[in-house]
Amino acid sequence: MEINPQLASPLFASIPPEIRNYIFRLALRSSYDLKQPYSGHTYYYRPGFRYAQTISTVLLRTCKLIYSETRLLPWLMKLHVFWCHRGPPNTPHCAPEQYFDALLSRQRESVGCVQIFAQLWWLEGDFPKLCACPSIHMRSLKITVRNSDWWYWERNQMLALKDEWTRNIGKIRGLEDMQLELEVVQRDYEQLMAIVRRVLTWRIKLYDGRLLTTEGNPLKEKHWLGTSHPEPASGLTFDNVAQKWGVRRVPHRANTAIYPAAPVMYVVVTVSWTPVALKQS
Repeated sequence: MEINPQLASPLFASIPPEIRNYIFRLALRSSYDLKQPYSGHTYYYRPGFRYAQTISTVLLRTCKLIYSETRLLPWLMKLHVFWCHRGPPNTPHCAPEQYFDALLSRQRESVGCVQIFAQLWWLEGDFPKLCACPSIHMRSLKITVRNSDWWYWERNQMLALKDEWTRNIGKIRGLEDMQLELEVVQRDYEQLMAIVRRVLTWRIKLYDGRLLTTEGNPLKEKHWLGTSHPEPASGLTFDNVAQKWGVRRVPHRANTAIYPAAPVMYVVVTVSWTPVALKQS
């Protein structure tokens, strides 16, 4: 394919490639689609996900030279999000392996950040099989366990997180770092921190012989006010007085909007892993 060097354009004649690449990356980042807001009373509404995500690729249609320099940047700059499960409407069923299988090899190898919202039954059952798929490739992995993803959260049961689901993470090609984001209501903070202290000891051997470790990576903690009835049709609500989830009783034929439920405080703790070389004995 013959490409015009665009020597009359200041973008190519005057701006160094490094700066030009930085400009292109800014233009191809994921952003909010303000035409698709999420309802605050859903399982998927949260900080960073108040709207659907979008990415504009019109830049690639400018000219052949820009296309040649940017054609893989959307795969690098896009946040590849998978909802497994309880995701927004019109989002595909959780099947990351099908997503990666459909990519060209050079696209697959350019994938930067992947975020998976995972219910624990999927994380502990299907995620290890996903990691072993040869088409899976990413540089950064973030796994988010929402309050509604824990086993039997709606029954107010104690938190539990197994270790075995991590056994195949090291098989993911290209992986450079990982985060585990754990969310609970404020009531369960001490239970969460007991789990976090155990998670901090996890070490993951990568495909290239390096080791992912939490050492030197501080915990990140944030709080946010969210809905206490994430599925209004079911009547399930968090009672801030009794400090438990239960079915909310509303007078017969009453409009539930007349009986608003108070918001609940959610706590999110993020554990981070970065690679180190294995020490030679």
